[in-house]
Amino acid sequence: MHLDLHNPAAFAERLPAGTELVVVPAPHGLLHKRIHNQAVTTLLDYADVVVVPQERGARSDAPVLVAVHGSSPADRRAIGAAFTAASQAAAPLVAVHCWSEPGALDLPAASWLPIDYANYRERESELVAESLAGYQESFPDVSVERVIRSGRAGSALLPLARDAQIVVVGGGRQTIGLPKGAYSALLRDAGVPVLIVSDRG
Repeated sequence: MHLDLHNPAAFAERLPAGTELVVVPAPHGLLHKRIHNQAVTTLLDYADVVVVPQERGARSDAPVLVAVHGSSPADRRAIGAAFTAASQAAAPLVAVHCWSEPGALDLPAASWLPIDYANYRERESELVAESLAGYQESFPDVSVERVIRSGRAGSALLPLARDAQIVVVGGGRQTIGLPKGAYSALLRDAGVPVLIVSDRG
């Protein structure tokens, strides 16, 4: 079926019952990007979505990249999907978590002491550990690298995404699991397939 980006709901309603995955091309151009993002979020009500660039040059031994955002159902499903993909491809998994500083412009507050930064970073590390708990035991064949950085998600995620064979993020109509700018940049500029795992049901 042909996807009309201007009317994704009509396309979704014609999907066969039980459809689990919809493949769409990566966006191009500013206007197309805006329409494309709206179409993807609509489709996520019905199925997971994988956005595929026209040209793919990822190595078969490149890692699977998953954005670890939190503990929502979509985030948990995304982590599970990423481990499954890595296991099937015999590839390593890179789990990326970005956190923003509580001060202005995502920088530490002026009153922060080094211990404050260390404590905050430790809490973020614990969040990642809790998010991955159980999956590493279920997939002992998958080697996992954790990347935990402060700053905007796009600044850490996009460069790593370009060296991955696929990127997995959790999302849905209410939340994509990434800041809007990072999400748009990922779909447009990653140059590799991006699997968005829905938070439906």
